[in-house]
Amino acid sequence: MKLLYVSLFVYLSISVSHAQEAGYKGDMIMFKQIEKHLTKLDSLLFKKETTINPTNLPQINYIELNSDNIIEDLIEKHKMAYNSRTGLSLQAQYNSQKGVELVDYSDEENIYPYRNKFQVSLNWNIMESSLIGRKLSHKIIETEGQQNLYTINKNRQILNRERATVKATEDWNNMITFIYKQRLSLLNEVLRLKMHLFSSRRVLYSDVATIQAAIYEVKATLPTQDTVVGAEHIQLIDLDRYRSNLKTDTLGYFNIYMSNNVDLEQYPIEQHLFALNKQSLSYIKQMKIGVFTKFQYFGGVIGTQYSGKVDFGVTATLPLSREHKRKQNAINKEIELSKREELYAEQSVISQYRSQMKRVTFLNNRLTQETLSLEPIALNIESYKEQYQNSQLSIENLLFEYDAYLFVLSNIYFIIKEREILLERLIN
Repeated sequence: MKLLYVSLFVYLSISVSHAQEAGYKGDMIMFKQIEKHLTKLDSLLFKKETTINPTNLPQINYIELNSDNIIEDLIEKHKMAYNSRTGLSLQAQYNSQKGVELVDYSDEENIYPYRNKFQVSLNWNIMESSLIGRKLSHKIIETEGQQNLYTINKNRQILNRERATVKATEDWNNMITFIYKQRLSLLNEVLRLKMHLFSSRRVLYSDVATIQAAIYEVKATLPTQDTVVGAEHIQLIDLDRYRSNLKTDTLGYFNIYMSNNVDLEQYPIEQHLFALNKQSLSYIKQMKIGVFTKFQYFGGVIGTQYSGKVDFGVTATLPLSREHKRKQNAINKEIELSKREELYAEQSVISQYRSQMKRVTFLNNRLTQETLSLEPIALNIESYKEQYQNSQLSIENLLFEYDAYLFVLSNIYFIIKEREILLERLIN
């Protein structure tokens, strides 16, 4: 019986020894896989060739529409149409009355009856020809062309901003998604480690569930992105250098923002057009001065078979109302209203600029805080790496520090994305 107990003890000792050896081998395989993963992660996060060269940042690419030539051609066509105005008109008239004699009273010295009359007159209204007011009319045409160009430029700016912001958002989300996927990959390594330790009853299942919940949370917050470029094409930003360039030239951005804002361009154009239309309503412009020549042919004149005559003359029409003056007063009110709207629009644009710059300042402060918070995490990573050389039990702490680093890094890139797009929209 004593020999049996001794044999059983030896057998159990050998079994435990084999189990421990198998567990040790399993641990070593797991640790080697994790080491390989962390080496790859180090090459992505801490590579020295990262840069903040603008060519390496996601860029907003603006479209160009060659509308200026179209507007110039349109203006030229309108000018040519106006220049073709001669003020000439041809009028023809025929009267006939059977059995009844008509009387022509146009010539007071020669009043005579007739049965048929044919009349042709050529009239020239000088005030309606392009000889009078050509310069003013050309200015009106050019200003209306500027209004058309303003509308095109405004729509172009809206289209540019929408399309470019979508493109830049996709580019930045591509970088953020890359960081999220590195974090997911890391958490999956932690989960494998936890499952391995749980299988040998060295951790509780609640520890496994905690990691699973963290993985689910990361997947839920992952930016929507169909495709992500390969790691070899991702170049992360040198955050130290980026942070050192956070100071924003407020005055410079303001000058560019105001000069590029097309919303303010409409008012000077509108007011100039009002002023030109006011000039076109002057009293002289309402006058009508004409020259005419008229040929008349009469048939069935008593005593003869026919008779004809040619007249020449000058006509002038002077308006006796003050309608033009009242229209000019109405235009004065339109100009006054436009100037007031321009002032309100300018104040609104300045308010929008201040609001956006306030947001940029807030993002700068957040970015500074977040990047500074990376430094102690990076130091912890180095510390746990040294501990890992002496005791592999610190591998779990090392993995959690990497996870914390990636979490903060993803927040930083969200901030940078919003900041860069906001600054681009301020100057374009």
